[in-house]
Amino acid sequence: MSVLRRFPGIIYTHKFKCLFVFFLTITCLITLYSWKIICSNLEAWDRVTSLCSQYKKGKISGDLCPKLCGEGSVVSLACQTFHSGKDTIFSATLKDGLNIVVKSSQNYEAQDIFYWIDDAGEHYPTDDFFRSLVENRIQARLNITLADRDIERIIRYPTGKHFPVNSKARRIEMKEIWRLLQDNEYLISTVYAGRDMFPKIIGICGHYFGTEYLKPAMDGDLVKIVSKETEDNWANRVHLAVMILDLVEQIDGDNLVLCDIKPNHFGISDEGKLKILDLDVAFPRAIANFITKSGKNCEFDSDCHLFDCHSVCNKDKKICDAPVVNSNLQIVCEKILLGWAMPGVMVPGLLMTSSTPSGLASLLRQCAHGAGSPEIDSDIATRLTHTLAEMDAHLQNLI
Repeated sequence: MSVLRRFPGIIYTHKFKCLFVFFLTITCLITLYSWKIICSNLEAWDRVTSLCSQYKKGKISGDLCPKLCGEGSVVSLACQTFHSGKDTIFSATLKDGLNIVVKSSQNYEAQDIFYWIDDAGEHYPTDDFFRSLVENRIQARLNITLADRDIERIIRYPTGKHFPVNSKARRIEMKEIWRLLQDNEYLISTVYAGRDMFPKIIGICGHYFGTEYLKPAMDGDLVKIVSKETEDNWANRVHLAVMILDLVEQIDGDNLVLCDIKPNHFGISDEGKLKILDLDVAFPRAIANFITKSGKNCEFDSDCHLFDCHSVCNKDKKICDAPVVNSNLQIVCEKILLGWAMPGVMVPGLLMTSSTPSGLASLLRQCAHGAGSPEIDSDIATRLTHTLAEMDAHLQNLI
C-alpha cells in the first residue's frame, strides 16, 4: 500500500521519463497496428456493422450478406494479424456452426470503365458484354483462356443464383463481381476453384468475400514447432513435408508460382487437405516472368526480385530483363523446410531438428540453393520426394 501511495510522487519526480515511455509505447502500438501485427476484434465488428448497414439500404448485395447480416447470424468474430496485403481480414463463426474467413478486396475502389453515367442515369453492360469483359480480364491477368462453363460460373455469385437480366440485382451483382476480380487473391481463387489447392470461396458481400476456414498447418497439435522434440513430432513434420511437396507439385502442374511463401500461409481443411492461404502474390509463371523482365533499372539481383521469386540484374545494361530463376520447390526448401529468417534470428525449418538425417539435410540445402541446371534440379527434387515418401511410410507404420 505504501508503494501505491508514493506512486503519484514517483510519477511527478520522473515525469519527463514517464512521458517519454508513454509516447514511445503509444507510437509502438500504432506502428504494430498499422503493420497488422496486432489487431482488435472491435474493428471486425465495426466492419460487419458498416457492411450490413449498406446491405440493408440496398447499396450492396451478395450471397454472403444474409449469412453475415441476419439477426444473431454471427456468433463470434476474431481479427487476423499479419495481413498487410489486405485492408481487412477476420474469421467468423456463424450460427449454423460454419467457420469462415472474410477478406476485403485489395483494390475495391478500382472500377475501371465498367459503367457510365449520363443525363439518363447509370448504364451497365449487357450480360454478353460483361462475359466478354471477364474473359478479357482473365486473359490479360492470368494469360489463360477458360471454358464457357467456367466463365458462366465466375460471372455469378459463388452460390450460382441467377438474377433476371437487366434487373437492379443483376447490375449490382455484375458491379461487385467486377470489383472483386481486380483483386489477385479472389481472381486466382475463383479461376482455380476446381483444383482444391486454395480455400473454397463461400460467398461475397459487397467488396468482401468469404472463404472456408483452414486450420494453420504449422501450429497446434499437428506440428509443435517450439515444443520438445519427440518421435511422434518428427513423424508429423515429415508427413506435413510430404503434403507440402504434393501441393507444390499440383501447383506446378498449373504453371503457377508462389512469390510469397511463409509458414502461416499453409492451412488444412476439415477434410485434411493442405492448401495455400495467401494468394496476393501468386501468378502464372508467364505473368511473373513479365513482371521481373520489366526493364526497370537495377544494380543488384535483389532489385529484380518479386518477393520470393528471384530474378537477376543485367550487369551490362543495368536493367531487369530476366525471368524468374527459382522454382516453387526451391522457395519451399529454403523458407519452410530448412528455416526462415526473422528480425535478428534464424528459425529452424520444418525438417531441421536433431532427428534430421545428414543425407536429408544435404538434399534440402541442394534443393534450396539450386544447381543452376534444370536437369540437376529436377534430379534433386525427385530424390528429395522419394526420400521423404519412404521416411513417411516408415514413420507412419511405427506410430
